[in-house]
Amino acid sequence: MGKTGRYEVNMADIGVHKVAMDKEQSEVINDTVKTIGAHTRTGQRKNLWMSLRRTNDIAFGLAFFGFILMLFDAEMTFDAYYEEGGVASNCVKTFITISTLALVFFIVKYHKLDIQLDMLTNHIQKKV
Repeated sequence: MGKTGRYEVNMADIGVHKVAMDKEQSEVINDTVKTIGAHTRTGQRKNLWMSLRRTNDIAFGLAFFGFILMLFDAEMTFDAYYEEGGVASNCVKTFITISTLALVFFIVKYHKLDIQLDMLTNHIQKKV
């Protein structure tokens, strides 16, 4: 038998498979509803928001770095400081490729965190 307070209710005691919570998110584990209060959701939302901001800042930095490298490579090639197929040109292009791949990773991470934040805000639960 579970607690009768707001934190835990045994599903067999009430004879239903799902319990709808008005203002609290619930998580079903082994026929037990564990509610997550507003204070906990606020903390989770704050942590997700901070991760989202950090990811966005890193993605912006990588995009800016790649843009600067592309401008540098174009100007150095145009002014004939080095040849397009040379070692220096290939090194710069390698850094451009690495920054682009890292940028794609952080964009995917940003969207994953954004979806998690929306799920938490709208009280949507993950299916296990």
